Amino acid sequence: MKKQRLAKTLVSICLVLVLAFMLPAMSLGAPAKSTPAPGSAQKSAWQPPASISIGATGVATTGYPTAVGMTSKIGEATKVKFSVIPAQRTMERAMILRKGEAPFQFETAIGTLFALKGTDEYKELGPQSYRAAWVGGVLIQGLATRASANIKKWSDLKGKKVASYPYHAAPQHHVDASLAYGNIGANDVIAVPMSGYPAGAKALLAGSVDAASLAAESAPAKELAASVQGVSWLPLPNITPEDKAAWARFQNILPGFFPVRTPRAAGASKDKPVDIWGYYYHVIAFDDTDKNLVYWFTKQINENYPAFKTVSAYLSTWTLEECLKPEAWFAPWHEGSIQYFKDIGRWTPEMEAKQQTMLATHPQKMTRLK
Repeated sequence: MKKQRLAKTLVSICLVLVLAFMLPAMSLGAPAKSTPAPGSAQKSAWQPPASISIGATGVATTGYPTAVGMTSKIGEATKVKFSVIPAQRTMERAMILRKGEAPFQFETAIGTLFALKGTDEYKELGPQSYRAAWVGGVLIQGLATRASANIKKWSDLKGKKVASYPYHAAPQHHVDASLAYGNIGANDVIAVPMSGYPAGAKALLAGSVDAASLAAESAPAKELAASVQGVSWLPLPNITPEDKAAWARFQNILPGFFPVRTPRAAGASKDKPVDIWGYYYHVIAFDDTDKNLVYWFTKQINENYPAFKTVSAYLSTWTLEECLKPEAWFAPWHEGSIQYFKDIGRWTPEMEAKQQTMLATHPQKMTRLK
């Protein structure tokens, strides 16, 4: 009997010891039951996914290399694997975001504006509940010509061949707004239909058209500038009352765009800057995107700026100061981004007032495909 009691005692002791070791280990390995709100709780509890996809404009545009250059540096710092999905057409990019293939998208100002208003390519879908997660630096663009064509002022454009984009609303609006600035009617030029923006750039390089919408720091613009033909930009100054009236006509078509005098354009220099237009790229997400994820990505863009600013001249402009300019905003901010800006002490009453105005202008919610 004594031996049996001793055996039972030893078994009980062993069970106690096993449980003592197992329970803490089980609690350490258990998944979190809920996702904490952004802010201080996120720093200790929330972790980003192992991989994140990002939507972007086409390979031939500024948006794609910008997205790749930025996320590669963020990936190096955070060990998160990023993949960038390029899509030339607006609706292709819209579907990437709507179907959840990517939580974020690098989108042009005009694409974001179309989505918020439910116009042009978004007519069938209606207004989208896009929210900004970051606003990039100024991107420059203009109506380019071959310098050898000697088209120096707007009246020189009359009777010339201009690329048109019946299947791509964004560059077509660029052309329409430019012609409006110059008081040039649609019947004053010869419209040459293009399949899209890249085709227009190629046609300008080949001499098939005399003018086309061109990103001023893009590879095609630099190629044209380096050629024997050279590149020239039709001027859009904003100095005289006549200039300002011309800009009012331009912005009636493209309200998210603004005048820029810059030495950065292909063919320009500090001594010979050009007057063209500027706009902001947006990193956008749907309003129902996880607040923690948006908070985290906004934070990474800000904190990794020193790493990615040397990747390209354009990425060097993606500063926090450039991002937080309320006068340039038209897309409401995501609440995750706002929380981050609050946490670092940069969200102001002026910004909150602008946010409420933007939400009143674009009140749509939860428009993502389910």
